[in-house]
Amino acid sequence: MKQFTIFVVDDSRLNRQVVVEVLSNTYNIEEAASGQEFFQQLEEGILPDLVLLDVHMPRENGHDIIGKLKADERYVHIPVVFMTHDNDLSTELQGFKEGAVDFITKPLNPALLMARINRILDLYYLQSKLQEEIQIRTQAILDKTQQMTIMFDEIIQALANTIDAKDKYTKGHSDRVSKYSVMIGKQLGYTEMQLLRLKYAALLHDIGKIGIPDGIINKTAPLTDEEFETVKTHPVIGGDILKTITSVKDIYDGAMYHHEHYDGSGYPEGLYGKGIPEIARIINVADSYDAMTSRRSYRGMLTQEEVRSELEKGLGSQFDPIIGSIMLQIIDDDFGFTLHE
Repeated sequence: MKQFTIFVVDDSRLNRQVVVEVLSNTYNIEEAASGQEFFQQLEEGILPDLVLLDVHMPRENGHDIIGKLKADERYVHIPVVFMTHDNDLSTELQGFKEGAVDFITKPLNPALLMARINRILDLYYLQSKLQEEIQIRTQAILDKTQQMTIMFDEIIQALANTIDAKDKYTKGHSDRVSKYSVMIGKQLGYTEMQLLRLKYAALLHDIGKIGIPDGIINKTAPLTDEEFETVKTHPVIGGDILKTITSVKDIYDGAMYHHEHYDGSGYPEGLYGKGIPEIARIINVADSYDAMTSRRSYRGMLTQEEVRSELEKGLGSQFDPIIGSIMLQIIDDDFGFTLHE
């Protein structure tokens, strides 16, 4: 165990001598006759484990000194024991409110002084070791959590890349939908955790396309009614794939309901209004925006004005009017039309 340093601050040289004689065989003792001298030595690098502080001193008294000490984050953790001739309950109560851990009455009794200081420093040492252990264990948990988060991110990203690779016309689609969704979520006031769940859900919203034949996904000619009905099954397929991930329900909702329309005309369940999970309503807008600002086998990329017009027409029918309006504002703020494929 290290040797503790005790700083005695008292304008009485006799009282300081008593402390030195009683404690110097066990502890390293530093002395100061005033608050000014005490703080000067602190600034020079002397950092005590405990301060014995006289209450009544000229210029700065003990209450002034402990106030300055506890106001400085470098020293706030240092325990302070007041020394006083007062036998006054109000003085003790004031001291405890100011952060003192104990009081020792003058004249100093050597045996009582040693016993009090030993008890306080034993407790301080145990608290310090406990805090150190908590910090070590907390950091280990944080490191492990960060590793798991990075791994989860990489898995989600790999799945998103796999989805996009299936359709040669939609490379990067999942990343862009995720980006636009998070932009909308921020405007809605989402927390960091909500934004993270939204990001994951948007990245995986089209995972059900894994179950759609490549010949339909990459067909350049118009789809037949039967082929379109096959495409419309991808939300259900995606929901089936993700439904076992119960820890992040939003991932399921994003895949299952991102083609639902606000007026109930969407699929697969014909949900409408606020009955559609909000995260799916966000992805619906972001997904539609990216579809219109990306090249397809059957058309080129729409202009910003055309995209804005289509989104505006869809407010309240295909799109949640609040979320759609947020996307319109994002478009208006994109002066250089940078948000596209």
